[in-house]
Amino acid sequence: MTVRSFALACAAGLIAQPFIGQALIGQAARAQSAPAPAAGAVTRIEDKPKRAPGYLAEAERPDAHAFVPAPPAPESPLGRADRATYEQTRALQGTPRWALATSDVREGAADILGEFGCAAGVELSASTAPVTLALLSRVRSDAADTYGPVKKLYARPRPPVGNALPICEADRAKASTSDSYPSGHATQGFLFALVLSELMPDRESQIVARGRAYGESRVVCGVHFPSDIEASRIVAAAVFARLQSHPGFQADLAKARAELAALRGSGAPAPAAAQCKLVEEAGAARPW
Repeated sequence: MTVRSFALACAAGLIAQPFIGQALIGQAARAQSAPAPAAGAVTRIEDKPKRAPGYLAEAERPDAHAFVPAPPAPESPLGRADRATYEQTRALQGTPRWALATSDVREGAADILGEFGCAAGVELSASTAPVTLALLSRVRSDAADTYGPVKKLYARPRPPVGNALPICEADRAKASTSDSYPSGHATQGFLFALVLSELMPDRESQIVARGRAYGESRVVCGVHFPSDIEASRIVAAAVFARLQSHPGFQADLAKARAELAALRGSGAPAPAAAQCKLVEEAGAARPW
């Protein structure tokens, strides 16, 4: 099976769960839990991090409304399973898997790229793979532009809303007030895995396992439900499939492939063995 067919197979795997009114419920829950803004607080445009432009124009992006179903209703069987998994995985606090999930909270393009070093067998960073990083930075924007509208539409409250159970994110307020479905982290991580698998097909199994575990870290962390992660893989697969026919992406993909081949043939150091052992264990089994 090729990476592209793998992505499309992922896109076919999510079963729609009918749920009417989830968006209104989500908005109400966050309105009750969100702290009031400080008097006179101003959000300046320069305070917002700049994003690299994506490859896909608005008309070229996949329409996530067409293939991402509404999240499960809280009292549905899947909704109850989501909540039970959140509560069950709080017991992972203090374990090595919790530590990995805490590391996976970082979601800048360079941070996510670095998390794939063990899977690639070589350290990946802005200094070792700048061309690849530039490619993934643009892909990351395409992902955000695709999942953003449905994330806002469904407005699903995150697991920590209404309880004080432990999570691994330091900013609990942000984790409680932003939307949960689909997961932006998980979308980016799985999309990076698909792209990197295309660049390093001999490491495909390790890379895809890392991309899956990166998304599952959001459940371990306590800031997403399992169904958030499943929806994210659908979005990642759709964006990846659409990029296959984009000439700019294909041109940059060729450059990144050459860069990584040179890096891997140069004798560049591999990541720390202890970290790679943890990553390998996380990729081998689901943590719930």
